Amino acid sequence: MAKYENFSPLLDKTSEDIIYLLSLDSRQSISDLARTLHISRRIVEQRYNKIFAKKYVKPLLIANFANTLKVTVFLKLVPFDTKILEELKKIKSLVKAKETLGQYDLSLLFFPKHKEELDTILHHINTLCHESLQNIDVVFHEFEDTLGYKSFCHKPLFLSKYKMLTSQKITLGKQDFIVVEELLRNPLASTKEIMNQTQLGYKTITDTLHKFKEQASLRFSVDPDYGKLGLEFHNLLVKINLGKQSLFENNIVRNQRVHWIKRGTGSWDYILSIPAQSISEFIDITRDIRATNRESILQCSALISKIHVERKL
Repeated sequence: MAKYENFSPLLDKTSEDIIYLLSLDSRQSISDLARTLHISRRIVEQRYNKIFAKKYVKPLLIANFANTLKVTVFLKLVPFDTKILEELKKIKSLVKAKETLGQYDLSLLFFPKHKEELDTILHHINTLCHESLQNIDVVFHEFEDTLGYKSFCHKPLFLSKYKMLTSQKITLGKQDFIVVEELLRNPLASTKEIMNQTQLGYKTITDTLHKFKEQASLRFSVDPDYGKLGLEFHNLLVKINLGKQSLFENNIVRNQRVHWIKRGTGSWDYILSIPAQSISEFIDITRDIRATNRESILQCSALISKIHVERKL
């Protein structure tokens, strides 16, 4: 694959390094970013404000807890009907919706509150699509994390700052859940803002945030709008030999062009999110992944994606 001076044609190296560092921890201050980058605070603040003002990225909280449910539903519709998509977008717990080219026509991410709500969603989908539904596959996500947006990183030393979230399932207590709900709504909320919204005390909130950090159970990250950045963003679905899982994950974590990993159960073991400068580069990346992991991959399917609903949570 070709080497590029910048990943996005709309950003300079400083802005891209800022996006990479924010993907690891979006709550770090501008002063912290300036110290890490060894650049004046004024320059960093200017780039930081532009990135958010132009909505190139938005704050995002990633959390993996035992008492949460995350599900991707893949649909194959024949014929495809845009009216169905419009109806699906009205489902309350829908977090992201993509029209896809490949094995499926739609990829829908849901965060239902419980299994009964998921059953209702699946029943609604079957009813809505019964005349055109050719196939439906459901993937339950055990774990998800950004892998650090390494495509934006221009300083190899920074790559060592990435630490993957724990795969251990953490159960939220009542006060933990209140704090997490507020942070999902506003990942950059200050302690004072959380206090005002939740009526919890300062020590309770700071202790909770410290606990999450020590557990590596939360990541305050950012969600790039790859379209606005002049980039492509697609998925690779993978079924692996589970005896080779550690080898596969180690290879994927090191891959510069894989920005997101979802580990699941169901039709697919992994959903990988891959940004690229073009469809051609995306094809090259998927080919490299298949070649590097030929001993691990049993089946894979590339999905070219068009996002209709940006990730909400």
